[in-house]
Amino acid sequence: MTGFLVPPGNAEAMASRIEQMLSDDKPRREMGAQAAKAARMRFNLEQQVNKYLHWYQEILEEWELGKERGHALSNSE
Repeated sequence: MTGFLVPPGNAEAMASRIEQMLSDDKPRREMGAQAAKAARMRFNLEQQVNKYLHWYQEILEEWELGKERGHALSNSE
């Protein structure tokens, strides 16, 4: 678990969870460690590079499709 969900606009529930986290060190540390692990897995360099490569490939494919249809922008525009 990496955190708690509280109902939107429910300040009392939010305050209760904050108090809980401030008063108990062990769950706070465990949640922090889990959140850090999740972030490392989600945002690692290899995944980010692959996402950019996929994005660039999509852009190139759209550009090529537009070029075939006579809609691609040229460098002179």
